[in-house]
Amino acid sequence: MQKLYFLFITLILIFGLSTAKAQSYHLDSTFSGSGIDIVTPDVPAPILYQHYITQMSVMADGRIVMSGIITGSNWFEIIRLHSDGTPDSTFNNNGIITFATTTEAITFTQLKVDASGNIFLCGTAFGSGNSNFCVYKITSAGRFDSTFAGSGMLEIALNTWNFGQSFDIQNDGKIVVGGYTEDNTTGIYEYCLTRLLADGTLDTAYGTSGYAVCMYSQLFKYSPTANMGYCVSRLAGNKMLLSGMYTNINGSLFIVRYNSTGTPDSSYGVNGLVQVSLDSNYLLVLRQVTDDSGNAYELCQYRDLAEVHLDVIKITSSGKIDSSYGINGIASIDSIQNVYPYAYWGEFLQSGGKLLVAGTEDTGINAKYAVTRLTSAGVPDTTFGPNGILTVYRGMNDHCNSGALIPEGDILLAGYGQQSLSNDTLYGICIKLTNRVRTAVAEVGNKQIAINVYPNPTTNGKYTLKCNMPVGVSNLHLSLSDMSGKVLSNSIVYLNGNSIFEYELPDGCTPGTYLLTVTALNSYSTTLMLTSL
Repeated sequence: MQKLYFLFITLILIFGLSTAKAQSYHLDSTFSGSGIDIVTPDVPAPILYQHYITQMSVMADGRIVMSGIITGSNWFEIIRLHSDGTPDSTFNNNGIITFATTTEAITFTQLKVDASGNIFLCGTAFGSGNSNFCVYKITSAGRFDSTFAGSGMLEIALNTWNFGQSFDIQNDGKIVVGGYTEDNTTGIYEYCLTRLLADGTLDTAYGTSGYAVCMYSQLFKYSPTANMGYCVSRLAGNKMLLSGMYTNINGSLFIVRYNSTGTPDSSYGVNGLVQVSLDSNYLLVLRQVTDDSGNAYELCQYRDLAEVHLDVIKITSSGKIDSSYGINGIASIDSIQNVYPYAYWGEFLQSGGKLLVAGTEDTGINAKYAVTRLTSAGVPDTTFGPNGILTVYRGMNDHCNSGALIPEGDILLAGYGQQSLSNDTLYGICIKLTNRVRTAVAEVGNKQIAINVYPNPTTNGKYTLKCNMPVGVSNLHLSLSDMSGKVLSNSIVYLNGNSIFEYELPDGCTPGTYLLTVTALNSYSTTLMLTSL
């Protein structure tokens, strides 16, 4: 009945999270009152276009930083919220800054916050017949930092066409930006890193005059059509890992590890490089994360004949595929088949090396936030949900573009969606999930949920549920199981003030009888018997 199209993919690797008390994840009512924050754009009148949150990061003190775009214009925004979802008034007085770019177009692909609260954006600035790496720096007070490149806005270029994709910040404040550049002579795209000093000037001691270019043809004796770097991660000793793709006959994953001086690390893989052939005519490296041991988890999307696949590939710190992960080093996310071929990207890790992959479940009729969790062995974590999946549905079309993990284990997801059922204008949507029991449970006591379901039985697997909720309940956790007790699906429904919502049996459910357990605030529940003919 459903197909999953992950329009945005975010990977989360979580370490040090206590799971001693297992609870189902649910919307956190301490966040904006319902677990959902609708971000209103702050742009000069009469500008009001569709509004998207694209990137997110969480500060050490729990404050949330997001960047977004206002489509149909060249306006961008940065929002900072307190951990409870309220605007941070110490950031530009109202918690948001908006700015317009002076170049023809800019695509920001990553956001990071340093230990001092300074915000960095990295991407590509497009001009007339050229493109440059770009880095913007905003102070913790919400102002462009004039000590960085004179204005807080920097563009740099090695060749005519340069594409900034990712970056990381060293402990000494130096910034390493990664992506790819088109050689002006050969016309071939090559991996490229450049390192900036803290004031935005080029660090000429890095690589060759500040640039480290990995020329695949010199190392492997033949030239690809394109060699495109997408993801940068800093390792111990300020080594850098840059992953992406190269194309020759088929696209393949290509990872290079650089020493702190900008030279390939010969102790990694072969001559500092790792190559993984996926036998695909299309490949996109969505994101990489690394753990404390230097292992890398590469989230890749590729097409095999008529299908599109989403896999996580684990590479050890020595540059080998970890054959103990998934199947021969590859964890296939079977629940996310037929992925939309132009995904956005991001990533994140959980306790014991568990991996979260978040995105959008789009059935073609509605769209909702969805999260899949893999165990440290690279298989779906069924303690997180059936097949390791949890979805959040507001009753409107929502698309997830980014995510982050809070140290306590709470999950943040951000993207865009309708403001309400009566308003099709798209706004930034931030959702917070928690598996902790909040004090709001005491306000509703042990009252039972009153729910009516109709039609029941049904011939199409679709039901209407009408509920009578105690005060303080804004969302419900739904768990479907068969008569043997096997859990088939988990989802979260945001009531949005409504007492009626729709429920549909998931794919694979044959005619029969099922049990739907409806839980509010992890505290009390009722079970319905659903019959499908």
